[in-house]
Amino acid sequence: MIEMLLPERMRPTRLGLQEHLGPALLEHFAQARQRMARAAWLSSPIGLLALLPSIFTLEVFDRVIFRQGFSTLVALLAGVAVVLIVEWMLRRRRSASLREAGALIDWGLSSTLLDKMLGQPLRSLEERPAASWVALFRDVGAVRTLLTGPVVQSLFDLPLAVFAIVIVGLVALPVLPVVLGMVCVFAAMAWWFADEVKQGKVAELQQARSLDMFTAEMCRARESVKALAQHESVAAQWKNGYEQWLAESFSRGSEMEETKELTHSLLIVSSIVITATGAVAVASQWMSIGGLIAANMLALKAISPIATLSGAWRQLAQSMEAARRLHAVFAQPSETGSAGLSLPRPKGAMTLDEVSFRFDEQSEPVFKKVSLTLAPAQFYAVVGKNGAGKSTLLKLLTGLYRPDEGRVLIDEYDLQQFSRHETASWIATLSQNVYFLDGTIADQLRRAAPETTDEQIVKACRLTGVHAFISRLPQGYATVMREGGRTLSAGVRRKIALAQVLLRNPAVLVLDEPTNDLDHLSELQLIASLRLIAKMRTVIVVTHSAEMVASSDVALAVSGEGDVQVMTPVQALSLYFTPPKAEKTVHVAPRHREPSLGAIEPNLTLVTAVPGELH
Repeated sequence: MIEMLLPERMRPTRLGLQEHLGPALLEHFAQARQRMARAAWLSSPIGLLALLPSIFTLEVFDRVIFRQGFSTLVALLAGVAVVLIVEWMLRRRRSASLREAGALIDWGLSSTLLDKMLGQPLRSLEERPAASWVALFRDVGAVRTLLTGPVVQSLFDLPLAVFAIVIVGLVALPVLPVVLGMVCVFAAMAWWFADEVKQGKVAELQQARSLDMFTAEMCRARESVKALAQHESVAAQWKNGYEQWLAESFSRGSEMEETKELTHSLLIVSSIVITATGAVAVASQWMSIGGLIAANMLALKAISPIATLSGAWRQLAQSMEAARRLHAVFAQPSETGSAGLSLPRPKGAMTLDEVSFRFDEQSEPVFKKVSLTLAPAQFYAVVGKNGAGKSTLLKLLTGLYRPDEGRVLIDEYDLQQFSRHETASWIATLSQNVYFLDGTIADQLRRAAPETTDEQIVKACRLTGVHAFISRLPQGYATVMREGGRTLSAGVRRKIALAQVLLRNPAVLVLDEPTNDLDHLSELQLIASLRLIAKMRTVIVVTHSAEMVASSDVALAVSGEGDVQVMTPVQALSLYFTPPKAEKTVHVAPRHREPSLGAIEPNLTLVTAVPGELH
């Protein structure tokens, strides 16, 4: 639909709308088409009624003033009053139609973009910075603004220009060539500046977009910037980008201002030329004075829509680029949808069948033809050097990454056939980076399992050792967490996130460095809890903790050379940990016991207990 607003020479390709904008954009445009059509049809009577003040002026000069027809003046005033009321009502209706069309497109595109973003595979999400997704939602506003902005208004007013020229021909024929000439001049300006936008405006908008994205990233990284005293280098980078954008914006802005001033001057010249030509015609009795004044007013009506287009290409260029970016996102593949069939709950066996994976064609494979079978109800510790691929292995096991070759199965089911929601109901994951959306602690926990009861929330928090801390907060579980929970310590955030994972009651529990931010006693308590959970569930933990490895049933060693080796915890300790750590025997001393979620049935019925939380 955006392409349809362009002159032919402005179109970047000659592809059809379906090929260029894509079905998603066209679908949402189609939903608003009825309201857009209504606004377009209303523009014709609005244009006709808008010409009546000029005819009123003509009649006042030709009949009222020269003939002293005051009764005629009263009749004209009454008629004009009625016309103005009708025109106001029609304009109001047209504006409402445009607003409704814009709202439909805004809602439709925003909802589709949100669903597309949340439905993207993790690899696709990681390819774009967070600020890029925020900028895409702003692009929706740019597309919507086009429908209610000066471009569409000018296009709708073009019939008015035709009507005005026709009436000029009827009441002031001698000045008609002048009016037509000025219309051609402004049309040539609009045509010329279309190329200016095509060549330069997009670059300016892209620079502004990049600057906004860097500003957002800088604000998000404020703690690191302060901690590492990077403010000078960061400020220099931002100022350099801002200077480049400002220079480009100033240059393009100057062109737009020159266009605006030139348009203003040409409108004055038009009025002067029409007046001068009309004066000669009036003196020669080819037309009346009323016709001359009406011709000036009508000429402005004829020229204004075309003159507006001269300065509106910038907005059109911005909307075009926004539509292209949205189309590019909508065209990307989404994750698998729901299978539509309720399958039995898996027992928790995991299998990698000839799995190969690399991040891109230029990089070395992270895994090459890896085959691995994990039995249910076992505690697996994943070990290896930094950068070897431990976290990547977890993402393959949880379905967050899809293998380039081979299959990943839970029991006998290939993970690729299930939606992310279905996979997450069976395999719960705690990643290294814990981030919470705004909301209370209770809200955060219920997002993971909306049907969770208050009792189950408390039990999960007791199991992870965070209940006592939350209880001491002035607002308890109603404490609001903002900016990812920055007001809480990293250890507390990790315990809350672990409680979220447990509330999903998974068949397989996958944890990536769960003890990173925990003190030693909290680590021991977590290990004891995981040992009990592993009696009924498969537990897979990436760890650099010797205590965690020593407590596991099986160790999975990621070599960093494309393979995964299965070994005993003792072998893993001797290979990846220093001798003092390897020789250390880990004893977890039981403390006061509290009910917990440790070993639970699918309905979260308690059947065991674990060491109590730390006080």
